[in-house]
Amino acid sequence: MTEIKQRFFVQFPESKLTIIKEVAGSSLLKQEKQECIITFTDMDEILERCLGFHELYPFDAVHDRVHHENVLANIGLIVEKEKLENKLDKRLLMVAACIHDAVDEKRGEIEPQTLQVKEYLRKKNIPQFLVDGALEIVLTHSFGKEQTSLSQKVLYDADKLEYSNPSRMDSLVKALEEGKMDKEKVFYYLSLWKERVPVVASTLSFDSSKKTFDDKTKNFVEYIKDKYPNYYPYIKDTVL
Repeated sequence: MTEIKQRFFVQFPESKLTIIKEVAGSSLLKQEKQECIITFTDMDEILERCLGFHELYPFDAVHDRVHHENVLANIGLIVEKEKLENKLDKRLLMVAACIHDAVDEKRGEIEPQTLQVKEYLRKKNIPQFLVDGALEIVLTHSFGKEQTSLSQKVLYDADKLEYSNPSRMDSLVKALEEGKMDKEKVFYYLSLWKERVPVVASTLSFDSSKKTFDDKTKNFVEYIKDKYPNYYPYIKDTVL
């Protein structure tokens, strides 16, 4: 993950971030607060702990830790290209990127998922304001939902840019070969890709995202054609 984090932090060069930290042992009703500093070293550890959720509670091969690292990197690129550095709270967005698929309809009921990830992050000593703010951003990242805040729009676009990442197809095929995913699930994801790709670009919020999405999608089709010709017939007539 080192390379991805380097790419991301280049976009956010400030060396220190001020937050409000709850004093240990204080009640929620009468919580004392003190100012503390989170350096990039601290954020590095926070992101590592958040990403660890996907190793402890894995979902499937295309919604794993690597996917969340890639979304984190995409966020950095979007923020830079759209000049959003001073328009949103990047700390919340970074955490949201690391946990966005921890709370999703594809996993089941939302409420128990939310409780699970909150408890996990509590045990990892992630500041509560980061948890609450990130979960608010995560709620609308799924296809078909409306994003209202700027941070929600950035996360949505960053996630959808991964639709056509060749490494996700590699992960699907590898999971199938290792018996970790059946053929039905692989074809389900391919059919979902074919169904959604023609309309996803119109749901993206930023011009840079739309261009990147179009370029990645065209490259993805060629990648499948060259490396996985057996799967190419399932997507070759996708309207791009």
